[in-house]
Amino acid sequence: MTRTDVIAHEPLLDDRHYHHTLSEFWTETHALLVFLRHFGSTFAYDQADVLNQASAELQAANIRPVMIGAGTPRAAAYFRRVSNTQVPVLADPTLTIYRRLGLRQVSLASTTPRVLRRWLSSNHTRISLADKDHGRQLGGSFLIDTTGTVLAERRSTRPSEVADIAAIHRYLAISRTRSESAEHPAVSDRRVPRASGQRVV
Repeated sequence: MTRTDVIAHEPLLDDRHYHHTLSEFWTETHALLVFLRHFGSTFAYDQADVLNQASAELQAANIRPVMIGAGTPRAAAYFRRVSNTQVPVLADPTLTIYRRLGLRQVSLASTTPRVLRRWLSSNHTRISLADKDHGRQLGGSFLIDTTGTVLAERRSTRPSEVADIAAIHRYLAISRTRSESAEHPAVSDRRVPRASGQRVV
């Protein structure tokens, strides 16, 4: 079981250099923490597109998304502007949160031809990496309820893996089930449906 207490109060800067703690995102609503590879990754922009597409559904379900990227606040500002997203973007230049959540890194030597082609054709490679480890970092996503309990989690195993629209819909279903359980204590022992590729607590 992933513990949120190890990340809840770690300060992070957003794209405007304001401080935040991750726990503020699940104080009143469920939170969807989406970890990007790094702000220069073309797949990070794919992830932003998915969240932009699902923003109305997430809002209706009372789920607050936030993207965390391996990089600096300056890179986060560029990423947020180019991706045209309204989702909050936080920077983790030291990869502290990534490591505490056990998010993987990948060897650059194992990069597939598809990933390499996407990288070479991307206009976002102009973002220089502040640390060589940023280029090896993989992402993941975590759905957290208002008690700080992780309802579902998924750690990427390859650079191109993002929380696609199907994954977002699974998170919506899990969040809905947990909310219904909270409203009806007599049936609060119902199990949350397990989604493929996700660990459900």
